[in-house]
Amino acid sequence: MSEPGGFCMWWWRIHQYALDRCGHGDDSLDRMSDTRSLRERCGHIGALAFQVYRFGNRTVYGNYPAPIRKLRMLAYQALDLIIVRAVASARLPAQTRVGERIGLVHDANGVILHPDVVIGDDVTIFHQVTIGKQTGEPKRPVIGNGVMIGAGAKILGNVTVSDYAMIGTNAVVLQDVPEGATAVGVPARIIPAKPDFERSPRR
Repeated sequence: MSEPGGFCMWWWRIHQYALDRCGHGDDSLDRMSDTRSLRERCGHIGALAFQVYRFGNRTVYGNYPAPIRKLRMLAYQALDLIIVRAVASARLPAQTRVGERIGLVHDANGVILHPDVVIGDDVTIFHQVTIGKQTGEPKRPVIGNGVMIGAGAKILGNVTVSDYAMIGTNAVVLQDVPEGATAVGVPARIIPAKPDFERSPRR
């Protein structure tokens, strides 16, 4: 199995060591351990950034004794600062809930997620995407399964993007997007799905 070179290889090995010894060992960790598949979906840097997120997510929601949780959080915060924020220029908070088989196109560059966001399985997110709250809005977006979010898109506020929807490049989504529909423009307008659309992940 090939590894990233130089600086990234060093951090890759450190983080693989942390995952091997601090993960839960459940089915989701087994799937995430397939680093080749993850790199294909996210690129080298994106895979590193997402594994840092997963490590932090398990630290936040896992059942650990307080001293172990504190040590894991310190490790996560260091990895997040260097790999996710400095290298990938992304924000993937540990509190965010993200499903399986996510695709972070172009190494997760500039992807910003609010801690309260919920993202389903088989979602593809291009670079420079923001998913978060609006000022004064207590609720956050929920992204369904099989959604594709184009480069530069913004999904803001109390919005539900239903399964297999597509968000166009640079769209600003401020309203719900039905199943299989496409959202384009600023602010985004909704193009309904065709009656015979295929219920499969958008790529």
